[in-house]
Amino acid sequence: MIERSTLSDEHAAILEIAGAILDIIAQPDFDVILAIKMRWRLGHALAVHLAKEDKIIYPRLKQQGNAQVADLAQRFEREMGGLSVEYQRYMVAWAGESIRADRDAFRADTRRILSLLALRVEREEAELYPMYEATGETAAVTGGHLAPPFAKSG
Repeated sequence: MIERSTLSDEHAAILEIAGAILDIIAQPDFDVILAIKMRWRLGHALAVHLAKEDKIIYPRLKQQGNAQVADLAQRFEREMGGLSVEYQRYMVAWAGESIRADRDAFRADTRRILSLLALRVEREEAELYPMYEATGETAAVTGGHLAPPFAKSG
């Protein structure tokens, strides 16, 4: 099975990329190509991470015999499906020309989607991973609560 520290390290990397994207788009005349490259980098990191959750975390929690834990896993899995669809919509909606045409709307949508992602990471660290860890399939926790480094207002 996969260690919790690996999952948390992936979360930290995802949040770091998200923070870099927010730094890029904070510039009035930001580099659209760089923003696109970083979004694809984030998408790749998310895909790798979600594959682990789908193939290891959710099945393990659903099969370990506790109805409350199985229900939590089912809820997280369902919610993540919705967030994945929303992220895919965001990626398709904002191609190079659409970003150039309305940078302000792109900034707002990017901040919104990255905020949703940060909240999801926070919930997984606080609720989902402790239950996974309690199944005895992971190594001990190596850190505490993971706070989003880019929770900026505006």
